[in-house]
Amino acid sequence: QLKKAGKDAVNELIRLHETQNDLKKCVKEYDAIIADVDSPPDEYADARTELESVHGKLEELRTRIRRKQAVLGVGNRTRLANLINNPFLALRMQTLALKQWLRDRLRFCKFELDRLERSFQKQVH
Repeated sequence: QLKKAGKDAVNELIRLHETQNDLKKCVKEYDAIIADVDSPPDEYADARTELESVHGKLEELRTRIRRKQAVLGVGNRTRLANLINNPFLALRMQTLALKQWLRDRLRFCKFELDRLERSFQKQVH
C-alpha cells in the first residue's frame, strides 16, 4: 500500500485538476444563462443559486489542490503529469506515508500507556 502512495497522490492531483476544469465549464454555462435576457425567471434564479454553490466548490477544490501540490513540491500540471512514474516522487510519498503512520502509531501507544498507568495507579491506591 505504501508503494503506491506517490503514484496515487499524483493521480489524485490530476483528477482534481480535471474536476476543476469541469467546474469552470459549469460556471461558464451558468454565466451564459444569467447573461441571457431571454432566459425564464426560474431558470435565472436556479442558475444564480447554482453559480454560488459551484463557486464555493471551486474555491474549496483550489485550496485542496494547493495543499496537495505543496506536499508534492510540484508547481504546474505538465510537470505533474510527467511525475506519475517518477521513482523519486514515489519514494518520497512512501516515506511521508510511513512517517505519518509511525507518528500515529507512536501517539496511539503513548495514550495507551498513559491509560494503563492511570489504571494501575487506581488499583494500587
